[in-house]
Amino acid sequence: MKFKSFLTIAASGLLLAACSGNQGKSLDQIKDATPGDSLVYFFGEINGSQYLTMAQSDSTFATDAAKRSYVNGVKAGLNSFNPNDEAFNRGMHLGLQMARNISEFKKDYDVQLNKEVFIQGLVEILNSDSVKNMSDVQNAFNRIMTDFSNRKESIDKEAAAAALSKEAAKMKLAKVTDGLYGGPTDKKEGQQLKDGDDVIVKFDLKTIAGKSLDIPLPTSLKIGSRNLPQQISDAIKTLKNGETGKFITTANDLFGRRSEQFNLAPKDVIVMDITATLDPTQTEKAE
Repeated sequence: MKFKSFLTIAASGLLLAACSGNQGKSLDQIKDATPGDSLVYFFGEINGSQYLTMAQSDSTFATDAAKRSYVNGVKAGLNSFNPNDEAFNRGMHLGLQMARNISEFKKDYDVQLNKEVFIQGLVEILNSDSVKNMSDVQNAFNRIMTDFSNRKESIDKEAAAAALSKEAAKMKLAKVTDGLYGGPTDKKEGQQLKDGDDVIVKFDLKTIAGKSLDIPLPTSLKIGSRNLPQQISDAIKTLKNGETGKFITTANDLFGRRSEQFNLAPKDVIVMDITATLDPTQTEKAE
């Protein structure tokens, strides 16, 4: 079924249900349910389940108030859909996208974008007699965005360094390199690990508040490998064969712009417990 056709059905149903509140019903409680009712009911369950999955990683969405707000937002969208005016629907979709973009831009770059200026640019191009050279516009847009990104990167780096230094002082950890503090917690007499060594590594990553981070990291690696974060290599090189160490770094130092993929802010401090042992299979091959 086409998305447009589905929304037309769903919107007409929600218009009638808009004043019914946010009370749920099981499918067998819906009187004289048709196959179409069953279809749209299951689609509602699928989306509700997706919302609950999202709420597991962000507890602000798990409250009853947030769930009610979510349902009201869904109703507003469905009741605003106009099956006879696709131009309006596309405009409404863009408006929602831009509202989110403006809000996130404020959060990410601390710059408040002007909604009216956006509309002025939109209407100006719609009313123009000729199509503007969009490559010039795109290039100008990219230049400005690059400036904003560079500024944000500098701000993130400064905030991360300040947060890391503060936590290192509290935990009394020694500086290893810029963006990394810590060292061995159990001394051994083994071989000092170095770039090029193949090692078996056990990682335990947590936030500074103690929340475990489920971040995939290789358990078998070569120290100094280009695809390995520098902080990981630098931490392992402070250890001797078989030693365990405790280190702290930041999401910005470890993941850079990918921090948000792991639900981390760039300045979040990460505690790393690392145990590294020379890979015996590689040692045997060398012999």
